[in-house]
Amino acid sequence: MRLRALLGVAVILTVAVITSYVSFIGSDGEANASAELALLREQSGALLIYSEFGQLADTIWAADPNRPEEKAYVATVEHSLGFGISASLSPDGALLAYVALSPSAGSIDAAQLWALEIESGEATLLAENVDLLSTPVWTPASDGVIVRRPAGGDGVQLLLVDLSGVTSVLAEDQAGLYPIGVTPDGAWLYVASLSERGTDLQRVATSGAGTEVLAHLSDGYSRDWRLAPDGRALAYLGQTSSSAISFDARVYDVASGAVQGAVAGLSGSQFNPIWDPSGGLTVGRAPAGEAAGAPVRVSAIGSPDAAVALPGPAAGFDVPLSWSPGGDHLVVRSFEGSSAANPGPSYVIVVGPTGDRQQLSPLSDVLVIGWLE
Repeated sequence: MRLRALLGVAVILTVAVITSYVSFIGSDGEANASAELALLREQSGALLIYSEFGQLADTIWAADPNRPEEKAYVATVEHSLGFGISASLSPDGALLAYVALSPSAGSIDAAQLWALEIESGEATLLAENVDLLSTPVWTPASDGVIVRRPAGGDGVQLLLVDLSGVTSVLAEDQAGLYPIGVTPDGAWLYVASLSERGTDLQRVATSGAGTEVLAHLSDGYSRDWRLAPDGRALAYLGQTSSSAISFDARVYDVASGAVQGAVAGLSGSQFNPIWDPSGGLTVGRAPAGEAAGAPVRVSAIGSPDAAVALPGPAAGFDVPLSWSPGGDHLVVRSFEGSSAANPGPSYVIVVGPTGDRQQLSPLSDVLVIGWLE
């Protein structure tokens, strides 16, 4: 499994844009890989982009969700021993932004932000000394990426980095500042601010014009924040009062400012709420007694009548990860254990339109990055 560590203080550097290839396989191999990907795109619909962790390098693949064994090589990213990449796909599907710690890095403070062209495998260095734990957040126009950067002491900056490597600071605060997503019009970045008071929701103007506190999301710890595709709501997990490792799914309505439970009457610990292409919400849930934990799909927030249980595992529980663009495939991490406290082994599974389940990779440590249409 990948090793992670908190980043310390980093010195801000002026970054020259550097272009390189991240594949191990050479120019001929890169050309063959591009042809293989092009062929798979012709033969399939939307492709699932994911990476497999390796101790010294992660391998990025594109797979047909109907036949996960039908896959095309995209790139290999070298990194320091045990430190895998974090990554996200641009909205237009052309680029993959990833944060990696170079094998030659002197410390974990030296993580780098790269932009990888999906078609060619060519990668461009955009910024240095960024937060290794932060998943890059794309602008809706696919012309910039937002990441965290340590800024001395316990401080952290949120940076907007364009594709030429030009960097601007959007916000700066204590370490509990995490980018969530950008509104569809590109005007605002939603940010979670964690402190001893709990979790507050802020929005930051992408023009750099200022920060506004919108709501108090939780008195405790919260996580897994996701902005709805239309920008009208934010789903997240809030810590329950009964257990430090028990969470329930909640939704913040942007227009009214109200926070409510995502699924009325859903008991037990809940996992990773994600939006589907139609604007519905899917929530993972823990097993109940002898019953396995099947995800619940909600078409109307807070309404028990609008909640439908999806096909689940025979035992254990599924944590939803991503819906395909057409809403016909759901990718989950399926755990074999009985609870969040006892999760057991897990694998990434693609659940098809009829409830069929196919394992994406023989490896457990797999990162689902996005969908290539």
